[in-house]
Amino acid sequence: MKYSDEEIIGQRSGRSISPQFELECQEIICLSLVELMTEKGIYQNINLNYASALRFGIDKILKKENEFSYDDLAYEFNHRPWQPISKGLGSDFSHKLPGGGSGKPLFTKDEDLDLCFHIPEIITYCNECKKDTSHLSMASSGRNFIESIECIQDNFIEQYFVFHYKCGLCRKTIINFLITRYKNKITLCGRSERLNFDIDKIIPKKFRQIVCDALSAANESDVFAGFYHLRTFIEHFVKDILKIEIESQIRGDELIDNYNKEVGSKIVGRTPSFTTIYSDLSKYMHSRTGDKKDFDSQLEKIIDHLRAKDLFDKYSKNT
Repeated sequence: MKYSDEEIIGQRSGRSISPQFELECQEIICLSLVELMTEKGIYQNINLNYASALRFGIDKILKKENEFSYDDLAYEFNHRPWQPISKGLGSDFSHKLPGGGSGKPLFTKDEDLDLCFHIPEIITYCNECKKDTSHLSMASSGRNFIESIECIQDNFIEQYFVFHYKCGLCRKTIINFLITRYKNKITLCGRSERLNFDIDKIIPKKFRQIVCDALSAANESDVFAGFYHLRTFIEHFVKDILKIEIESQIRGDELIDNYNKEVGSKIVGRTPSFTTIYSDLSKYMHSRTGDKKDFDSQLEKIIDHLRAKDLFDKYSKNT
């Protein structure tokens, strides 16, 4: 396991569960946090799947002794407060890691014991290095609050975490994350810099920011804005092909008809049609229907059309 550490397991006095059980949970938490911070947009969430850890606890330890059930263990780990611990490798000063253990009194109820884990390293885009780099958590990350801002909902604890990361390569840029945790769900509520996307190279460079805005919107639970940005990309791309000023006022259907005449029937009839794509995007946008799958499908059709056009243009010039 990449992230788990037996030295930071909390107070286990009197418990029959193997330490491996909590190590599994540390790993699941960290893997989920990495996915949330490197792949998800604002207000996206992940439901942590404790199945492997719970099965381990039941099959290896609890089944024989019949002390707890699967539901008992799920209840415990949905209730236990998390205690993130930063290794401080992103800080520019010497940082001493806190000692192991929960810090809770002996005989504390299992569901009240801190579940400790090291804040994981992540790989994400650095605006200074202009590429994906390793980012390391700073010592100030975690639950370093003057007062508790935890709350209780339906008898379950809700926690808020702020993680600060510094680029491990240039040591200049810092990215901050605000994450909430309720039961087994973690939600990305804040990110100081937008998630960077690898835009397909078939998208002309001068229009990639429009597609990046579309992906950001769709990934931040505003898929209708994503449809709008994709439609805007088509308009800008077509006007560029037709040598029309971007400020020119022209109906979308008329614009696409002129484009179809320009590229010819061999492209229009055998590839995903800009006529259909533009119409679908307008429908989704105005009726506020469609979801992320529809957005992904429309973007894929746009890219397929551009690839086909690029291939046709390439061989047309050689004939």
